[in-house]
Amino acid sequence: MVRNAVHALWSEPRASRPPERDWRDWVLVGGLVLAALLESGFSDQVVWRPVAVTVAVLMAFPLLWRRSRPLTAVLVVFGPLILLQLVTLVHQT
Repeated sequence: MVRNAVHALWSEPRASRPPERDWRDWVLVGGLVLAALLESGFSDQVVWRPVAVTVAVLMAFPLLWRRSRPLTAVLVVFGPLILLQLVTLVHQT
């Protein structure tokens, strides 16, 4: 049953004409990268600073796919973030 639901979701057709990537998308990614770097530099509460910064910077770039492949962008971003959170929780206990 779950497999059928996932298959139905994954096989949804793409948007017929998604908007093109423009300068605002790059500004959004640049702002998120800058925010990640500033957060790592000024916050004391960042766990595993080099890993957290690397993941945060890398996870900003799939936002460029969000118009043409939204489900793929969500999976690429949230999958590694969930795994990182789980590893962090296991490591702290």
